[in-house]
Amino acid sequence: MTDQTDLNGDDCTKTFQNSYIQQYRILVVAKQAERRSQIIKMLTETGEPYCFYEASNGEKAIFIAEEKYPDLIVMNWGMSEEPGIESIRNLKQNDKTHNIPVIMTIDKLSDPLKLRKVKEAGALDFIRTPINQVELDARVHSALLLSDSMKEIKRRKQELENLSDTLFLLNDTLANENQELFKAMITDSLTGIYNRGYLMNSLSKEFSKSKRHEMDLSCI
Repeated sequence: MTDQTDLNGDDCTKTFQNSYIQQYRILVVAKQAERRSQIIKMLTETGEPYCFYEASNGEKAIFIAEEKYPDLIVMNWGMSEEPGIESIRNLKQNDKTHNIPVIMTIDKLSDPLKLRKVKEAGALDFIRTPINQVELDARVHSALLLSDSMKEIKRRKQELENLSDTLFLLNDTLANENQELFKAMITDSLTGIYNRGYLMNSLSKEFSKSKRHEMDLSCI
């Protein structure tokens, strides 16, 4: 399967043609085309509604991730320009891609230190090679559920921010309207000067103050 680096148009390779069902977009990253084809074939055989992007190195993976924002990235440890673990770090440090879950495929004989590095770099999960189809399906399914949850949280957060902005504007509008209403109550509509109601109210306040403090009050 060829490496899809031309991102013009709908370039996601679809394995499920029902347009009424949500299709999860998965970016498969591996240096060898055979490894990418193997992963895609295994996931296609599950019958789940997936479509796939491909990248042969970390640089292309980040480019596709920024442009297409896939639901999940499955990445191999070793790549041509840089190790997969460095690519994960770059993805997680990127504001556009840091929320995309990443599953890394690693060698079966990898030592525990390498596994810890995978987690510290930001990978959600890992799969040992040779890849077991059932395990791959299960881990991908779990990762996509998490991806859905993160998107829902992001959506609700955005809704709350929009609501907060709306309430702020509404409060500001109400404050201005109250100010205008108060102004209309205490001023003459033609001349704009204080009206009799304002003067009587002010006089009543001053009278109460002078009485409370036993002070003289004069009015000119």
